[in-house]
Amino acid sequence: MTYTTTHTLLDGVRIVTPDSLELITPYVLREQQDWFEDEIKFLRHLLQPGQKVIDIGANYGVYALSMAKAVGPTGQVWAFEPGSSTAGLLAEGIAANGFAQVTLVQSALSSASGTAQLSLNPHSELNALVHDLAETTEETETVSLVTLDECLETYCWQDIEVVKIDAEGEEANILK
Repeated sequence: MTYTTTHTLLDGVRIVTPDSLELITPYVLREQQDWFEDEIKFLRHLLQPGQKVIDIGANYGVYALSMAKAVGPTGQVWAFEPGSSTAGLLAEGIAANGFAQVTLVQSALSSASGTAQLSLNPHSELNALVHDLAETTEETETVSLVTLDECLETYCWQDIEVVKIDAEGEEANILK
C-alpha cells in the first residue's frame, strides 16, 4: 500500500503524490509549495479561460492541473501519463480539484501505435520508454502507444494553444 499526500500549490491546485520526501516531486512541492520551473509561472500567465492544451508526460499533474485551472471549465486539457500508478495518482488529483475539463489518457506517445515497455524508476519523473529491454535494470510495465495523428482524429483536436512535452527522450519520436 502506498501512502499519499495532497499538496496545495500557490495557485490553489491540489496535487496528489506518494507521501515520501525521498522522491523529487513530493519533496519540491512540500518544500516550495509550488513547482520550481519558471515555465509553470509562464503558462499560468499565458493561458486563458476556454483554451485547449495537451500535456504529454503529465506525471502527477503539476502542469496539467495548473493548466486546467488556467483554462477553466470552458477549456480542455488532455493529460497523457502511461505509468499506471502515476496515472492513478493523477486521476486522484483531477478528482480532488473537480476538474471535468481534464481528460486523462493512460498511454505513451511515440511515432507508431502499439505497446512498449515503460521503465519504472522510483522517481516517476524519470520513467521512460525502453527501446532495448536488455539494457534496462529497472522494473518495467507494458503500456499502450498512440501517435499524435491518431489522437488528432480521436479527440477532434482544433485550436490547441499549448503542447507541453516531457517524455524522457521520446520527444523526437512523438513529433514524427
